[in-house]
Amino acid sequence: MMWEHYFIAILARRLMNSSIMPMVYFVAPNTEHFEDIQAQLHLFGFACQVFTRNSAILAAMHTQPPFAVVVDELGLSDVSSKLCVPLISKLSKGPVIFLSNAHSVAEQIALMRDGVTDFLPKPFNPQQLIDRLDS
Repeated sequence: MMWEHYFIAILARRLMNSSIMPMVYFVAPNTEHFEDIQAQLHLFGFACQVFTRNSAILAAMHTQPPFAVVVDELGLSDVSSKLCVPLISKLSKGPVIFLSNAHSVAEQIALMRDGVTDFLPKPFNPQQLIDRLDS
């Protein structure tokens, strides 16, 4: 898509609700390489927070349910992300997007039954994620 589309979407989001940015939570084994993603999401009207521990994301989700959750297949430092997906999907107000190198169809179906709504291949382009969040 062209950049004009993104800027129109940003402008529309800002006009509709100028004080609150939709929050996107990332579930990842570490916080490396997320500064660029956070900056790009912020540019397109999304706030972003990265969680590396199960207890931290679950506490945050009870306090402030996110607009969307992006789950890295490598999981959290204290538990496999696959184990957290059902609870995360119940607490999320929006989509749960799973980042994955590759999964069989059977694994994808199982994750979808647990609440995953979309998959992105790793490595992913932040524009792909923004497209998913804007749809």
